Parts: sequence; C-alpha cells; structure tokens
Amino acid sequence: RFLLEIDDVIQRNSIEKLDDGLVDQLISYYRKKGNSNATINRKLAALYKILRKAERAGLITRLPSYVRLPEKNARVRFLTREEERFLLPRLEERDKSYKNLCIFLIDTGARVGEALGLKHGDVHNGRATFWITKSGRSRTVPLTDRAVCALADQGRQPGGPFHGVAYQKFLYHWNAVKRDMGLKDDPQFVPHMLRHTFATMLYKKQKDLVLVQEALGHA
Repeated sequence: RFLLEIDDVIQRNSIEKLDDGLVDQLISYYRKKGNSNATINRKLAALYKILRKAERAGLITRLPSYVRLPEKNARVRFLTREEERFLLPRLEERDKSYKNLCIFLIDTGARVGEALGLKHGDVHNGRATFWITKSGRSRTVPLTDRAVCALADQGRQPGGPFHGVAYQKFLYHWNAVKRDMGLKDDPQFVPHMLRHTFATMLYKKQKDLVLVQEALGHA
C-alpha cells in the first residue's frame, strides 16, 4: 500500500530520479498531508527495501540519503482491570457482540480487522488462525477459555463469528462508553489498545519478549 502511494506521488509530480530530491519531496508531501514522523518513516522504509534490492541488481548506482525522522515515544496505553470491568458490561448492554469482540481481542492480541475477518474454519482445536495480517504472514494463537466462550456465544452466523459486526457502528458505541467512563479526551483509548493489553498481560505472565513478538505477529 505504501509503495503504491509513493508511486502515485512520483507519477503525478513527474519525478524521474530516485535520488535525495525524491526523499525530500516525499517528506514534504507527507507532512503537508498531516502524516506523523512515525508514519513517514514506515513509508520510506518500504521504499528503501525496494531501492536496496534495485541497488544490488545494478539498476541504480546509489541509495538516496535519508536520516530517520525523530519519533515521539508515547506511553503505550492498555486496559486496566478496573476499566475492563466497566467497559465490557456496558458494551454488552448495547450489543453482546461488542463485548464478545473485545474479549476476543484482549485474549488473543488480534487486530480488529483480523477478528472481523475470522472465519469459522479458522478456529480449530482451541486455536485461531489469522490468514490475512498486516505483516503478510499468517499466525496461529491459542484461545483462552474466555475467548472460546465468546466465540461460542456468537453462534454460527454466516461467514464467521464477527462477520455481522460493522466496525463503524462498533466504534460509535465504543466511543459512547468511553465518554461514560470520563475518558473522552484520552486519544489512546481506542480498540487497538486491547492488543497492547494482550501483550502486556502475556509479558507479565511469561517474561518472554520473543513469545510476545510471535503472538503478535511482529517481524
């Protein structure tokens, strides 16, 4: 996705040389677009992977110069036990699927899109396999008893356990409960932090960063 976006910028601006000027123009373009330094770094990292391959193949003579932009090291937000005890019942009042989805995210570390795309056949012998992931590599994770119960509570609806959940509608109700919790101004209180919650709990229990890395599907 990043490379297609970069290619579009190159084509629209008639850029012919993959040199330092290209990098400067991309950084300027993405800043005007409102991208953070972290996002710009990820996009340029994708470009550099291709350029390094081109250099090794003799297609370009040198790599453009690029200094990684500074990133803010923000505190990683996760759900506390007290917040979980407040959040889950109130989501269930709105739709039990929202509670079940959150339990599944907390106990598996899945991204929201991975959970929504899960099919019934992807769950087998107490494990769930995510085939379409951000990293492009599938991964299989064990299910807690609570996650198994959440999936069972969803029934055998067509497609998969959470295929009937519309993300925008879920997000609307998440934000409503967030306001009820007095966290309206907390920018990090978003569904993705449930993945952080999983990682935090797993590390506290196992003290093994490699295990956390593999469970999250990080390279």
